[in-house]
Amino acid sequence: MLTEVNPGFHVWHVWCDHQGVSHQMKEWLDDFKLIAFIQGMPSVWQSGPRDDATGVVFLSLVPGQEYEWHENPVLQ
Repeated sequence: MLTEVNPGFHVWHVWCDHQGVSHQMKEWLDDFKLIAFIQGMPSVWQSGPRDDATGVVFLSLVPGQEYEWHENPVLQ
């Protein structure tokens, strides 16, 4: 039986301010929800939307599940 333990891990948040100066900050990412990301495949953990980025999603596979290979529906 699989346990539904919400994953979490550190990520580096990297950005540039209005003066063009780069910054980075280590953050803990743990806002995942268990979803059916691809129809017919086992569920995965997906992070919530990022307010300060576009098109960024983190996925974490569920331990013990087997996932089939699939083609991406769109170019990435």
